[in-house]
Amino acid sequence: MSDQWTPYYFKNHPVFNQLAMFHPFLAQETWPDHSQLNQLHQLVGLPPPSNEQNMPIQFVEQNYQWQAFSDHYEPRNYLTGEVQTRIPGWHDFFQVFIWIMYPRAKAILNRLHYDCALARKDQVSQKNRSPLENSITLFDECGLVLISDQRNLLEAIQAHDWENVFSKNSDALLCRVFGHALFEKCLTPYLGMTGNSLLLWVDSKTLQQEEKALNTFIDEKIEKAFLPTEGIIQQPSDLQPFPLLGLPGWWPDQTEGFYQNKDYFRPATRKRGQIIDCRNQQQSL
Repeated sequence: MSDQWTPYYFKNHPVFNQLAMFHPFLAQETWPDHSQLNQLHQLVGLPPPSNEQNMPIQFVEQNYQWQAFSDHYEPRNYLTGEVQTRIPGWHDFFQVFIWIMYPRAKAILNRLHYDCALARKDQVSQKNRSPLENSITLFDECGLVLISDQRNLLEAIQAHDWENVFSKNSDALLCRVFGHALFEKCLTPYLGMTGNSLLLWVDSKTLQQEEKALNTFIDEKIEKAFLPTEGIIQQPSDLQPFPLLGLPGWWPDQTEGFYQNKDYFRPATRKRGQIIDCRNQQQSL
């Protein structure tokens, strides 16, 4: 995908409906600069994002000459609140939106990235990324949240019963993409695109919330899922793979034969992830 500014792409795939609050901003003719990105939360009526140390997030130019540990992407984010953002560039551009919509989730992922990187730095024998760090990266880049008030539908996703999920009950499933790399891929989607998901079982009232309230709910649930004290996400297998192009309208040719493609709609080989019961929003996960 070229990094040429072409806002018309945002009309070409249903995933970008999730960014509806930003559509007036996306109608401009050229790439925004960092100053515009730092004011974007005001334009959509949301509070400024901050990191885990309550430092305001500032989108800044990429530093290509890292010399100290604190210069690297995640440490600099955690220690200063500065998010190195390459503009023009779709990948980092979508990252900005996620910080604004889901600031608590992004903050906890950044803190965990920092903690893991610091542990590898200080332990000569531990140079490989940990299972936790791999799961953080998978969700940060290609994560999504699948929400339903029907537990049997979420169980069908766990079982990879794709006919049941997509052909019979997809209208009872709400998908919210979190990973900025997935948004970038949806500019030019291809068969094989798969998200790494959290499964949230909610009550029907949750699904009826207006968009900003629903985003806040999702933000809180992602944050809790990754809190070390909760122990829900500790390794990649705690995330549920999901062939998101099976959602109605997410791929142009969704004939019956499309869903018979076992290379994409793969059968389950083992149970992954867990269903998080969020029906009582006052209870912890």
